[in-house]
Amino acid sequence: MTLEVPQNLAGDEVLRFIAKMRWWARDHLQRMIIVVASAKGGVGKTTIAVELAYCLDAVLVDLDWDDGCASRALGWWHEHRVRSPLLDALDAGRTPRPIRGGASKPDIVPAGPELEANQPSADRMAKSLIQWTNEWNRPVVVDTHPGGNGPGDGAKAAAHLTLSPTTLGNKQLEALNGFVLAHAGYNLMITPNEFVDQAWADVHLDRIAEISKEYEIPVSTPVPEDKWLRSRKSRTAVCSVRTMPKRHEQLITAYARVAHQSARRALQVAEEAA
Repeated sequence: MTLEVPQNLAGDEVLRFIAKMRWWARDHLQRMIIVVASAKGGVGKTTIAVELAYCLDAVLVDLDWDDGCASRALGWWHEHRVRSPLLDALDAGRTPRPIRGGASKPDIVPAGPELEANQPSADRMAKSLIQWTNEWNRPVVVDTHPGGNGPGDGAKAAAHLTLSPTTLGNKQLEALNGFVLAHAGYNLMITPNEFVDQAWADVHLDRIAEISKEYEIPVSTPVPEDKWLRSRKSRTAVCSVRTMPKRHEQLITAYARVAHQSARRALQVAEEAA
C-alpha cells in the first residue's frame, strides 16, 4: 500500500498527513534503515534526522558524539549516565532498548561522547544495526557524525537509503560533490537545506541538479530557512505540534514531504533488491 500526498497539502492538513504517515510507517517500513550523513557539519543534518524519525515513527540511532547531537537536542544528557547505552549494547552483544519519546519526539538510542574513543568497526556497526532493526521490527533513522568514521560508514553500508543534506553555498556543494563521489554505488538522496528564495538559490540549485544528473541521485523537496530553529529551546520534534503555526508552515510541510520521499525511495530500493 502506497501513501499518497494530499493534493493541497497546507495548514492543519499537513499535521493530519504526518499523523497518517506515522501509522503507515509502522506497517510498511519495518526493518528499513535510513541514514542521514554529510561530509560537513552545520548543514542541518541532525535536525533533519530528528524530524525524519518523528514523521516515520522510527527509532533514532544517534551515532554523533558531539554535544550538538540529536540525543541532547531531545533532552538526553550523557552527564546523567554512567555509560553509553549504545556502547553498552555493542559490548554486551544485545539489542538496546530505545528510550521512549512519547507523542512529541522519536524514540532514541544515544551514543554520547564515549563513542569517539570507542568506535566500532564499520562491519561491526553495520551488522549490529541490521540485527537491532530486525529485532525492533520498526523503521530506523541513523544520525551520523560528520565526515568519515567507522560507525557512520557502517550505518551507510547497512542503509536502504542515505540522505545527504546540504546548505546552498560553493564550499558546501563542493563537499557534497566529494561525498557523492566517495559513495558511488550507495543509494543516496540529496536534500537542499536552509533554502532562502528562488532568485538567490538558482545558481546553487543548478549545481545540485548537475550533481543529481551526473550521478543519477534523486533530490528531495528543499527545506526552507527558518531562523527560529536556531533559538528554539523545546526538546521536541518540530513536526509534533498539535496546531499548525502559520510562521513555520513551510518548514513543517517541507519536513513532511522529505520524510515521505525518503520512505518511498527506501521502499523502492528494498523492492529492487528483493
